[in-house]
Amino acid sequence: MRSKRACLCQYQRLGLLAVDGAVAICLAFALARLERRAQVVLAVLASVNYTLVFLSGSRGTLLTATGCGLFLLVLTPRMRHGWLAVLSAALVALPITMQFSDLQTRAVKRIHLLFDPHQSLSSRTSGRSVLLESGWDLFLENPLGVGTGGFSVARVDLNLATGRLSGWRAQEEEAAHAGWIKILAENGLPGFALMGAYVLSFTVTGWRSRNRDLFMLGLLVTLSFGVGFASTEYQSKGLWFLAAGPWCS
Repeated sequence: MRSKRACLCQYQRLGLLAVDGAVAICLAFALARLERRAQVVLAVLASVNYTLVFLSGSRGTLLTATGCGLFLLVLTPRMRHGWLAVLSAALVALPITMQFSDLQTRAVKRIHLLFDPHQSLSSRTSGRSVLLESGWDLFLENPLGVGTGGFSVARVDLNLATGRLSGWRAQEEEAAHAGWIKILAENGLPGFALMGAYVLSFTVTGWRSRNRDLFMLGLLVTLSFGVGFASTEYQSKGLWFLAAGPWCS
């Protein structure tokens, strides 16, 4: 059991590293004036990173990587010979998935489980839906938040107080696993409003600059944070490096 958990942790770390790579590639596309060869190389690297995220089986990081992929698709019409980049990326991704067929099967099963109507919502989301519900209940009980870092303990206390002792890990201290619900539960409406304003500020600043490249960069940052905090907390270093991108431009 321990070795299996260790393998799963390794796969999840692989997914986080790969999604950080995908974010960096999006940043390069948004900022740089790339030659055709560089565009093709980055498209291939993006495909490799997305494939590694998929093989990791982490549905949260896959969601973030999909957001990056959509961003790249928006930029594709700007690329010269964009069809060549897309074709090259597809040809690289296919043999990687075939080489790791076991990981591919596992990843497909996890995605299929997410949409399986015969399973409970808790099983389909690996308990994330229970944590989201707990976070929402904590917010309703404390609109100003329970305090930074207090989600895990406050969730257990709430379950004990309301008699929810038979639910998914009801008496175990669990992280929120989602940045938005974490800040809503711990810092309430003020914290949520401040974080929402911070995330939106990148797009607003880019739009006010009247520069298309800066607007696309700001949109990328807002999209990455918005999607990333829906499934992970604040541990992704790629997101914070990406937030520094506009200042480097």
